[in-house]
Amino acid sequence: MKHLLLLIALTTGLTAKTYWPDFRGPNHDGMIENSLPESWSETENVTWKTAINNHGNSTPIILNNTIVLTSATEDGTQNSLVTIDYKTGKVIHDKLIFENTDVEPLGGFGINTYATPSSVTDGKYAYIHYGTYGTACIDPKTAKVIWQRRDINCLHYRGPASSPIIYNDLLILTMDGIDYQFVTALNKKTGKTVWRTDRSTDYNDLVDGEPKAGGDLRKGFNTPLVINVNGQEQLISIGAKSCFAYDPKTGNEIWNVTFPSHSAAARPFFDGKTVYISTGYGKADLLAIDPDGKGDITDTHVKWTYKKNVPRRASFIVTDNRLYMVDDGGVATCLNTEDGEMIWREGLGGNHSASLLYTNGLIYAFNEFGDGRIFKASDTFELLHENKLDDGMLASPAVKESSLIIRTKTHLYRIDS
Repeated sequence: MKHLLLLIALTTGLTAKTYWPDFRGPNHDGMIENSLPESWSETENVTWKTAINNHGNSTPIILNNTIVLTSATEDGTQNSLVTIDYKTGKVIHDKLIFENTDVEPLGGFGINTYATPSSVTDGKYAYIHYGTYGTACIDPKTAKVIWQRRDINCLHYRGPASSPIIYNDLLILTMDGIDYQFVTALNKKTGKTVWRTDRSTDYNDLVDGEPKAGGDLRKGFNTPLVINVNGQEQLISIGAKSCFAYDPKTGNEIWNVTFPSHSAAARPFFDGKTVYISTGYGKADLLAIDPDGKGDITDTHVKWTYKKNVPRRASFIVTDNRLYMVDDGGVATCLNTEDGEMIWREGLGGNHSASLLYTNGLIYAFNEFGDGRIFKASDTFELLHENKLDDGMLASPAVKESSLIIRTKTHLYRIDS
């Protein structure tokens, strides 16, 4: 619990009524202590169901009684903000924010959309991000645009996915494209750039002067995490072929760990002593890293590596010296975090993109076919509930009090016991 409180402290400005400030919740790790519904269907425990225009995989954020999410047209020419009343499910605002004339195709990456990055809130404003297509600070009460930036660009090639985070008065963006790869921090009040740091990765992927695989091996989809290591704050940020720790105040690089994979989407997890990451596409490995180092710590600070059924997209859960994960194909695994040894592995079925949710000893896992399964966080696999909604889920779940907020491909649901 101590490291959870520390992560909350690192995200300043949150009010007691900010229930779900970013895509992994108040502790930025998918772990809460609320009692949540354990069974639901289209006809059971649905308080309301609201259709969402267009497309988007962004996870809803929740402040006060307002739910904020983003959507985009299928061709990416329009990016919109949607706000919904938590009590009634009524759409309050469905506002066009950006129009785009030069849209890069998603490149055959069938699960992505032009509204995949999730928003973030400081308890007053919502900060919405569509990757290279624009970033804006929004008053969620009125949908008024406070400031916007459209000049922070890269070629995503297969669409944007990295979500922004808030650190003190900074809004930090991750831009890992096939042409430029960098992390940048904006003043959240004005939108002005405070620092920008280019990735120091040696990609070593040129063939006749051109990147292999059209630049895919340089891309990333990751959302960073701020942690505290012996009094030093670190921004843990995964790019292609490297995981970096930066000073979140300045962007200065502290350490890096290199690997052969790219396009990692699962968010890093920190349990107070170890950073756990998935290395991403190609062949995903799970690395346990001691973050107390400087420079290239690949050979000195990687505690262990696990190589089977590691998720590339769905973020994992660590609790009581156990790491729980579900890979892209629906295989669930429990590991001992002390040595990386597997305790159990079971097939849940269905493709998984949504990150895991943990509460009161239970883990919630959602797949792309509409199945929501609940299993115990224990050394013996026990599947407790199997639930079903009409459409699949790629966005991660959100929570307010005892309600589950679930975004499927077409609708937003409020689920209550």
